[in-house]
Amino acid sequence: MLGEQFDKVAIVLSTGRTATKAIAHYFDTWYPEVVARHEPFPSRPLRFGSNLYLADRISRRNLKSLIVLCRKASLARTQASIYLEANFYLHGCMEALDEVFRDVRVCHIVRHPGRQVTSYINFGVFRGLKGAVGRHVPYWLLKPENCDSDPIQRWNDMSERERLAWRWNVMNTELN
Repeated sequence: MLGEQFDKVAIVLSTGRTATKAIAHYFDTWYPEVVARHEPFPSRPLRFGSNLYLADRISRRNLKSLIVLCRKASLARTQASIYLEANFYLHGCMEALDEVFRDVRVCHIVRHPGRQVTSYINFGVFRGLKGAVGRHVPYWLLKPENCDSDPIQRWNDMSERERLAWRWNVMNTELN
């Protein structure tokens, strides 16, 4: 188990663009007994792991191993009563968290879908390097064809807003 030196471990999960960075900053700044991190390094492998797990491409055991690999060194160096991690890259890891952390608490933050879709578009999720990675790197983004062999609508047939709304629905359904 990771983080056995902590009295409490809390993980804040979301679909991104939900103020998790502000939450981590708030707790890390104002509560000396809390070490709060927002998407601590390395987190990007957890994005792939979450999406692969939700698409039934890796097992819970492999997902658990990935979480341990990504957190073992940094948590061993962290001393506090409470550890809080706000990390949307863990969106698909919820089932494995209680096997990784002792007595973990999970908080799921949901943003209104219309506001989140607009925020992602304004943030440039489909433009520049982010757009290229989303188009060409498998499992960077969860897509209908990854989750269903015969989806009602494929990713490339959706508008940007439909893609983000589909993703919001799938991820929040899983987190609920």
